[in-house]
Amino acid sequence: MGITIVWDNSDHTVMRMTFTSPWNWDDLETILTEVHAMLDTVNHRVDVIVDMKNSGAIPEGAFWRFHKLTQTKHRNRGRVILVGGNTFIRTMTDTVRRLANDLFDADMFVLAPTVEDARAVLFKKRLEMANSF
Repeated sequence: MGITIVWDNSDHTVMRMTFTSPWNWDDLETILTEVHAMLDTVNHRVDVIVDMKNSGAIPEGAFWRFHKLTQTKHRNRGRVILVGGNTFIRTMTDTVRRLANDLFDADMFVLAPTVEDARAVLFKKRLEMANSF
């Protein structure tokens, strides 16, 4: 399977999903079931880093699938940080963010050039949230 999911930290506040070519929509459906099971094991928000640097080509039907993904949000899922990805992936993410702006906070879907940058964004956002209380 071309997609894996792991906890990115020992606090279980961040997951890292890694796409490796080749992958298909069945792989994604399988991983999302695992993601939801992992999210069910905690009682707090979990951010997700989606590393697509080595994802290769996106299978057909991407727009419909991305739209469907915005409709299925687990109660514990927080921000999604998309790392890497080709121009098509970045364009799709930006388009879905704009079209679905009524459904969720656009700040919940962020693009980052590297996994390290994604971690830094999450750290900064969590710090801002903690300081706002």
